[in-house]
Amino acid sequence: SGQPWMYRLCALPFLHSQKYAVAIPAYRVYPDGTASDQVTDVELALQFIQQQFPRYCGHVTLMGHSSGAHVGLLLLAERVHRQIQSPSVTTTTAATAPLRVDAFCGISGPYNIGHHFDYEAARGVEELSPMKPACGYTRLGFDHSSPALRILKSLAVTSNTQHDDGDVCVGRLLPPHMILIHSI
Repeated sequence: SGQPWMYRLCALPFLHSQKYAVAIPAYRVYPDGTASDQVTDVELALQFIQQQFPRYCGHVTLMGHSSGAHVGLLLLAERVHRQIQSPSVTTTTAATAPLRVDAFCGISGPYNIGHHFDYEAARGVEELSPMKPACGYTRLGFDHSSPALRILKSLAVTSNTQHDDGDVCVGRLLPPHMILIHSI
C-alpha cells in the first residue's frame, strides 16, 4: 500500500550528508500485481536508471523495507536463478546487461513467505493481508516467492560443482555486501 513519495524523508540523509544519488521506484501492489510483477517492475526501474542516469550507476545499493526488502531480495534471487539456468549466455553487452547491484540492505523483510503466512495466520490476519494472493495462494507459490528458499535451491543445484574452473557459484552472483535488518 506504500507509495514512493512516502519514503522521500528516508532519502534525505543519503542525498545531503552522504551525497549519494537516490531513486525510489514504484512497483505494482496487489491486486494490480503479483510478487513476480513487482520483481519485473523493479528490474525495469533499474534498467531505466541505467539507461537514463549511467553516471550514477558506478556503485548501486538496492535497499527496501518490508515488502520492498522482500521484492529486492527476490529480484536478486531471480537473477541468480537465471544465471544458473544459462551460465554460458554471453550475448549481453554492457548496455544490455542488468544493472549490477553491489550491495543489498533489507529492512524487516519477509524472506520466507510460508513462515510469514504462518505468523500472520497465528495473529488471525492472513485473510486481510495481500501477501497470500500476491504470492500465489499455495505453499508452492509461497516457496517460489520466497527469496531465502530460492537462494537455498540455487545453492543446492550448484553445490556439487567445482567453482575454481568457471562454474557458477551462487556467492559470486549475489552482491558482495548484504545486510538484513530486523527488530522487535
